[in-house]
This record gives sequence, C-alpha cells and structure tokens, in this order.
Amino acid sequence: STEVGVYFRGYVGGYRNTTDSVLYNRTVAISGTYGYSRNAEFSFSQVIYQDYNETLGTDENDDGFMIPGDITLSMKYGNIRVARNTFIGFMPSLTYGISEYTDIQFEPYSNESLEYDLTAMVSYYDKPLFPDEGLSVHGNVGFHYYNDDSRGDDKSTTSLSWLVSTLVPFKKLPFDLGLEVYGLNYLDSPGWDVLSREDWIYVTPMIRTQAYYGVRYTFGVDVLVLGDEDTTIPPDGMDMSEYYNYPTWRFTTRINFVPPMPSVVGLGLPSQLDRPVYTASQGLVDTRYDMFKWAIDDEGKQVSSVDVDLEKIRQERLNAERELERLKIQLRQRQGR
Repeated sequence: STEVGVYFRGYVGGYRNTTDSVLYNRTVAISGTYGYSRNAEFSFSQVIYQDYNETLGTDENDDGFMIPGDITLSMKYGNIRVARNTFIGFMPSLTYGISEYTDIQFEPYSNESLEYDLTAMVSYYDKPLFPDEGLSVHGNVGFHYYNDDSRGDDKSTTSLSWLVSTLVPFKKLPFDLGLEVYGLNYLDSPGWDVLSREDWIYVTPMIRTQAYYGVRYTFGVDVLVLGDEDTTIPPDGMDMSEYYNYPTWRFTTRINFVPPMPSVVGLGLPSQLDRPVYTASQGLVDTRYDMFKWAIDDEGKQVSSVDVDLEKIRQERLNAERELERLKIQLRQRQGR
C-alpha cells in the first residue's frame, strides 16, 4: 500500500505584552508511506517551508523563512496482534538537519547532527476488522537522542515524546471526531541558550472527513497547556522576554491521499465501499457482502492482484451469524409476550 500526505501547521499572534506586531509561525511538510508487507512499512517526512522569526543567528535582513527543512526517515514494524482488539508496533527513525538554521523559534529543538528516535506504539480498535468504522485509541512513547553537545559537557540531549489519541466515527455525520494529547519531556535538557529547551504539551481537538475518493482531510487546533515558563538565557544584547516559548495555539491540517488499487477501481478504504466495483468475472460489486462473496468464489480466488484477507472474511461471517442469532432470540421473546 502507498500513501502520500501534506501537512500544514500555522500560528498568527502577538507578543506577550503587546499586539502592535504580528508573529507568524508556519510549517509545511510532505510525507510518503510505502507498506511492503502486512507488518512493515517505510516512510519519509520532509519539511519544505519553515518560518523562523527571531531565531538566534539569523540575519535580520533576510526573508524570515527557509526552504527546505529537516528530513526524517522511518521504518515501522507493526500490526502485531497481542489481543483481539489490541495491536503493537515499533518504529526507529533518523532525522537529518539539512535546513539553513536549527533551533527554530516556536519549534521543537533540533540541531545539525543525525538524530535518532525509537517509538513504541499500541492501538486499540473496537472493530479491528474495519477500524475506520469503530472507536479507536492510540498511544505512542518515543525516546529521542539528539546526538549533540549543546551544553559543552560531552553529554547529548535526550527526551521522551508521547501521544494519546482517539477517534470516534459517526455514520450519520460527514466527518469523524477526534482528540489528541501529545508532548515532549527532556531527560537531559539542551544548553541554556537553546530557544526550545522547555517541556511542552498540546491538546488537539480535530475532525476528519473524506470529501473525495481516496483523499482524507484532518483539521485540528493545537492548544498549549504546558510550556509557558521561559528558562532560556539568550546571548548578551538579545531580549527574548516578549516572546512565547511555543505558540499558545495553532491550527493544523493534514491531507492524505491513498491511491486506488490498480486492478479494482473504486475499492476505497479497507473498511468501506463508497462506490461500485466492477470485476471481469461477475460484473458489478456494489455491497461489502458481494465483495466478500466474489473474493471467496472460485473465480475470485484466481485474481491474485487483490489482497483480500480470508481471516477477515471468515470473522465477518461469524459476526454476522452471531448478530442474526441475537435478532432471532429477540424476535422469539417478543412473540412470546
């Protein structure tokens, strides 16, 4: 499977004690994911635009933004089932600073070295066969090694990042509702002159919708709940007291595109058929039941280009049989009254 994404995050606001001037903090990144097995996938993320405002060491006469920013490469091994509804995974990552400046104002700390990260992930799905149709809860904990010497004591900065999120789909609404809480806590803090040396936490309410086939939009608003206390000691002659450490709020937008399967037009998301599917052997497939039936028929078995999980099909049939039995019992109870 393949997925392409565009991420935009922006903040427009004033200083701590005045609204005479306006600050902008905009970040644009692109990402791509390629899953080459049921459990493993490779992904990259590239910052292509970044405002840096009063970042230390920048030239006051330049444009105030840089292109490009840092690049991150990740290898995820996941989808490991530990319970009926629970899955775990692990993801090592490398981040390389190819940007003109590092330690960007209002952004998490970074440097010019090759940085390492290892993240552990756990996910719960109320409907694991069709995860987009039920409640899901996710948790991540990552250890980040910055590979720097910002304090001059030959000891690198390290941190723990974490995330907890949930998404609730609504069949009667054109969008899903979600909530995300994420943050970063330093284990070994960077040097005193680093702009982003404070721990931080954001809370993000969000909505997700699919306006076009294969294209998913996610809109959210980050609200800062921890990270206002300033501990940076800037170089002599620079007054940073009027600046916030991190944006007090910012809006976020993610656009994800999942290309359709080349041999079955219109299959859509794994959990739903949002338009009819045409097959060479049986014509129109317009319901999930028909799709399963086609997939397990003798003719369907010969179509190797469609990756259909037979275990998922069998489990769906068992769930349907249990639901039918429950309805029969309710009908008998009503008739017996």
